[in-house]
Amino acid sequence: MENASLQSKVLILESSEDAIEKLRDFFNDKGLIGLKATSSSILELLQSNTDLGAVFLCHTVEHDGLSGDELGQKIHQVRPELPIFVRKDKVEESDVESATYCEYYSTKDMDRLNHLVNEHLFTRFYPIPLIRGIQEISQNAFQSNIFDIEVTCDQPYLIKDNIIYGELFSLIPLESEWCRGYMMLQTTKQEVIEMISNKKTHLSVDETDFRDVNGLLNEITNLIWGGIRSRFFQTNESSEDANKTQVPILINHKEKYISFGTAEPQLCFRYTIKDKSDDSPSIVIYQKLIFNLDWRPEAFKESDQAVDDLVDSGELELF
Repeated sequence: MENASLQSKVLILESSEDAIEKLRDFFNDKGLIGLKATSSSILELLQSNTDLGAVFLCHTVEHDGLSGDELGQKIHQVRPELPIFVRKDKVEESDVESATYCEYYSTKDMDRLNHLVNEHLFTRFYPIPLIRGIQEISQNAFQSNIFDIEVTCDQPYLIKDNIIYGELFSLIPLESEWCRGYMMLQTTKQEVIEMISNKKTHLSVDETDFRDVNGLLNEITNLIWGGIRSRFFQTNESSEDANKTQVPILINHKEKYISFGTAEPQLCFRYTIKDKSDDSPSIVIYQKLIFNLDWRPEAFKESDQAVDDLVDSGELELF
């Protein structure tokens, strides 16, 4: 399974040590990272910027005066996009038929849980060359626009939530003959301002304001978009392009929430940009891709543009 390099963070609300051990083994096999809440309020945690793929809830667990079923309903109200897997000792047919916001499973039937996780979370196949290419292109874009930095990227992972990180947000369409969707960059403002003020960018300003910050993020976004387009997208457009469908994109600034009208997970990269001279604080940038309008990875083909460029420049010759 080529998706094995992708992970997803999931929240664990479990009362049985035996179940925790079985889930730990299951998570190791599936590429899931289990997070156990230490906060006094689960709901406050879910309203933060914690990006998740799912919640694993025991129906007998109790938290903050709520039973497992009540907690599940509250979680669904706060984060309706997150799949909730509810563990019971024995899953009845009536449980499955009456489920509205969750899926029931038992540790006695881990095959069912495996099916549910694949159905709700690992629903998409992402070619490894695409994942690695996006990382490489993005890191090069950061280093081209911000001087003397070290860029690291966490292991790519899938998320189901729609939470926006930070105050800065860029959005650009991604369209080719095999995919249609969007790429987002999300980060905080103050750290970017300090990088600019400390002469770490091409911008030459005495007093940095939001226009300079916007300009830098736009330049990075365009550079990444151009790199992805030239490497992975075909340039021939069909006559059907004029009739392409669209779906509304909803953004709630107060709640830091964005919805693309789909239940499909987002492919997420988390980059940390560190100033080698330590003059500026590190910048964390989240890059999220959602192919909500079209996704046909079987038609994916890495462009031969890079090879063609080397042939044209004389660095390579055809044998």
